[in-house]
Amino acid sequence: MKKKKVKKENDILEEIKLKRPVRIDQYKDDIMKRMNGALAETPGWVLKMNPNAPKELPEWIVKDFNNVLEDAKKWKKKQKEYFDSIPEDERGEIPETLAAEKHAMRGYMNNFYMRIIKDIPTRKESRLKKKIGIDRGEGTSDLMRNQTYGEYYEVVKKTAEKCGVSLEEAGKLDIWEGTKYLLPVFLRLLEMGYKSYPDLSG
Repeated sequence: MKKKKVKKENDILEEIKLKRPVRIDQYKDDIMKRMNGALAETPGWVLKMNPNAPKELPEWIVKDFNNVLEDAKKWKKKQKEYFDSIPEDERGEIPETLAAEKHAMRGYMNNFYMRIIKDIPTRKESRLKKKIGIDRGEGTSDLMRNQTYGEYYEVVKKTAEKCGVSLEEAGKLDIWEGTKYLLPVFLRLLEMGYKSYPDLSG
């Protein structure tokens, strides 16, 4: 697996400027730790979901993908074993069996599409001004806790623009297609310091 340093510090800090400047120094060390490491090749199944996703990602994100796929395969195996154990005349209607890769991606990105497309944009201005705090759960990153919903949404919009992704077009897609379409945005936000859960997908 090919590895190399991710980016120079100045390049990284330029991306971080999508956030409020007053917050950059406060989170610089944490963000640099997440980004200043080795790159690894993006798993092929991820690129099949969205060919526009980066061809290389920070190694820790690739490990996350490998782990969620392994978990999805275990889940699929248990699901099959369970239904195989039920007599055919007692099974009733068998629910849709998702491919392990689809199950893994849906679980990893979870509610991201609904939050970004259906939830936050429809909130009243008073709610957009509310600080996020621990609304998403106790594990919420300090970075997200100290933003308002409006500020977070602005980061998402600017990140989408940098990724060549249209939130308007995403809104025209169903949840699954929209989720795949937003993958490059989700990945960039991870690199910038947000947590997959609960920050982005909770």
